[in-house]
Amino acid sequence: MKEFLSKENIEFEYIDILESLPNLKKFLHIRDNSKKFDEVKKNGRIGIPCLLVEGIKDVFLDVEDLDLEYIKSE
Repeated sequence: MKEFLSKENIEFEYIDILESLPNLKKFLHIRDNSKKFDEVKKNGRIGIPCLLVEGIKDVFLDVEDLDLEYIKSE
């Protein structure tokens, strides 16, 4: 996903959830409280990579789900 966003010239902050316990806790909080992850968890998957778009307050699990024009406008 990092490569895709860079190629599309979309600014983003990459956060490595394994870098620190606070990063992992933030990811787990989002994962546990977002309905977008329900199917992922049901299938025994983790849900990474994912993209949290703060301005839109939405989570995307696949680049095919991204509305690039909308994200670029935020």
